[in-house]
Amino acid sequence: MKNILVITGGFPTASQTFVTREVASMLDKGFNVTVLCSNEGDDMGKNLFSELECQRCKVICVDFFSRHLPFTKGIARTFPHFPKQYYGYDWTIRKLGYFNKVIQKLSGKQYDLIHAHFLEWGFNVALPLSKLLRVPFTVTVHDSHLEKYQNSSLHAVQKESVGIALVSDSWKTLWVEKTNNTHKLTTIYNGVEPEEFSIAKQSDERPIKIILVSRLTERKRVAEALEAMAVLIGKGYTVTLDVLGDGPLMGQLTKKRDDLGLQDIVTFHGFCPHKKVREMMARAHLFWHCSAYESFGIVIVEAMMCALPVVVANSPGAFDVTAQGAFGKLYEPNDINHLVHLTTPLLTSSSKRITVGTQLRDYSIAKFSWSLHMNTILSFWRFALKKSD
Repeated sequence: MKNILVITGGFPTASQTFVTREVASMLDKGFNVTVLCSNEGDDMGKNLFSELECQRCKVICVDFFSRHLPFTKGIARTFPHFPKQYYGYDWTIRKLGYFNKVIQKLSGKQYDLIHAHFLEWGFNVALPLSKLLRVPFTVTVHDSHLEKYQNSSLHAVQKESVGIALVSDSWKTLWVEKTNNTHKLTTIYNGVEPEEFSIAKQSDERPIKIILVSRLTERKRVAEALEAMAVLIGKGYTVTLDVLGDGPLMGQLTKKRDDLGLQDIVTFHGFCPHKKVREMMARAHLFWHCSAYESFGIVIVEAMMCALPVVVANSPGAFDVTAQGAFGKLYEPNDINHLVHLTTPLLTSSSKRITVGTQLRDYSIAKFSWSLHMNTILSFWRFALKKSD
């Protein structure tokens, strides 16, 4: 296994650093890597791409959602090999132009493996391309909305791929519930590089700084954090909350903060580069995460790497990341009193926060380090290819 074609949506993007980091690690290990993406990512993602010295990676960008001229001789040759049974005639006709253009840009290069990030790209691109190029494919399923996919898409990927990596045991369970099939499934946790994260300096100074890193959307439930802050202030605790992230609810959440009289307590910082996120985590005392539906929850692991105590909503990913609440506190979503109850013991003692934080850092390094992730994914690819021979 030497030549790998990676398929994803935007590349490189600041919100999907794990894709860029995986490409960099593959290059370091001597693989020839080509990335097929649908858009060119963003400036912050490109900065990381340069920092990790990914320039040896060939990037091919073909917009999956644009209209591509369908009627060419290449299309006529491609059509008989396209897996139309999974997509239907109309979809196939619309997308053949895209695949014809992709194949032209790949320039006849031979690949040993196609690996897709996210089920969306696994089903829509990797599966058809695998058939057209006659190359096996695998998928890492990060998608936070896995429950919304049609079961037929999961069945198709499970049948045609050589291996499927789910980013948490809870996501693996959800997949099995939708397909009643465990074949080719494995759990591979996302990874974090411990050396990038400084240990937070705990002290008895006031205010106690709570940090929350999240997209500002309905699913992330950031309003719960505002309501919990109002309760804590009402109980006499000297605390602040820094919210890092942007999204469509920024205006609504800012108004809610002001209506609660928390203008001097809660600060919305908007979107922040990953470096700034790490720096602000290292200056915080405690981490909150309110999303009720996460496939993994990598930002929780990042907080653990900073030795921050974490109080997080009991989502499927958080349930796994915290080892069912053994490492980190799980509160039930929409239960503000439960969030407050689990937080208050951590507000009064820096020594307790240090003890808890040290345990979480040691645990996260042992279970979620980047080197462990890469060793696991490489073993997964080798095993999947061996089984497909």
